[in-house]
Amino acid sequence: MNARATMATFGEFARNGLGVPLLVMVVLAMMVLPLPAFLLDVFFTFNISLSIMILLAVIYVRRALEFATFPTVLLGATGSGKVTMASENAPV
Repeated sequence: MNARATMATFGEFARNGLGVPLLVMVVLAMMVLPLPAFLLDVFFTFNISLSIMILLAVIYVRRALEFATFPTVLLGATGSGKVTMASENAPV
């Protein structure tokens, strides 16, 4: 399956309202199934870099309304870190 077909499939999921349930299933699978150490390192690296980007965005905002989505972004970033931590501590 090439990249265009894969993106079209994901686009169909989003249009049909199946994107969020599919994402929830993937997150739950990540917490239950053990992940390789390399993949956990990649997720930790992504989480730390995302946190630094959020921190820099917050520092350089002049007015509070310019970054009104901060609580939502913070919740999403915290959730992705917890998924990685939960999958690391999953029993093997």
